[in-house]
Amino acid sequence: MAHGVARSPQEIGRLTKRQMRLLYNTAIKIDRRKRAENIVDTNAGVVAGDSANEKIEWLLS
Repeated sequence: MAHGVARSPQEIGRLTKRQMRLLYNTAIKIDRRKRAENIVDTNAGVVAGDSANEKIEWLLS
């Protein structure tokens, strides 16, 4: 549900096993990508100094 797939338990109940597996694997990939991006951003903020400010400006533009 958090990944925008199903809005209610009834919708989840109508999914096939294959659909559930595909959606689960996709959700895991999305979460892992977000975690990787968070690590990169944190590293840029701690190590980069001025380029961290540039990255923040770019992200907020």
